[in-house]
Amino acid sequence: LAEAWSTLSEPAQVLMRTHGVEGAYDLIKGFTRGISLDQAQWLELVATLPIPDEDREHLARLTPNTYTGLASRLVEIAVEQIAISRKT
Repeated sequence: LAEAWSTLSEPAQVLMRTHGVEGAYDLIKGFTRGISLDQAQWLELVATLPIPDEDREHLARLTPNTYTGLASRLVEIAVEQIAISRKT
């Protein structure tokens, strides 16, 4: 997983969609399909994304080891639901 830089295509797509970039999936797919993306290629891709600099910098700081997506929020929701179910 530590070398799976293509997993970071998800947050890139999300940020592009957030900023109204049409065809975000296809843009990322065109760059990542059929290759084993490494860190240098990831940073090259990030530098070309049509998003604000702040978001580009955020993506550049991500690594396959640090990106968790929605995992932490999903755990929070699960804990809340468990707590609610125990009250009833």
